[in-house]
Amino acid sequence: KNLLRPLADWLACWIVTRTEAKKFREGVEYSDVCEFLSMDLSDLLKSDVKSKVESKADNTIGKLLCLGREWLFQLVPHVISKVNRVQYGLLTQQELALVENQKAPSSRRLLAVPFVAKDKPSPAAEFAQPDVLIGF
Repeated sequence: KNLLRPLADWLACWIVTRTEAKKFREGVEYSDVCEFLSMDLSDLLKSDVKSKVESKADNTIGKLLCLGREWLFQLVPHVISKVNRVQYGLLTQQELALVENQKAPSSRRLLAVPFVAKDKPSPAAEFAQPDVLIGF
């Protein structure tokens, strides 16, 4: 909860500074975008911020705002609740040298993999959801 507002502020900055957001930037206040991204859904539905932001957002900006809210409220809390080298991690050079990892796909060699215990990577599993994999 303490990270929600700073992350929403960073995300709003990223969205409004995109070249696609020129018209959006001119029509909406930055503070409204931050509020839109950081409000709980029940509060957002009751507030006038939702209509202010959505009325100025075109299709591309609307998708970015929707994806941003999903990241802030669903994926980021999930990702930061996991412990590195206990529930996920990158394979070390020693782990990559093992026979079972010699023919592993490059995604398994270069990206985070699930772990079954501390310092024990899953033998073959990979994360299924790309957004979670990007978060790790």
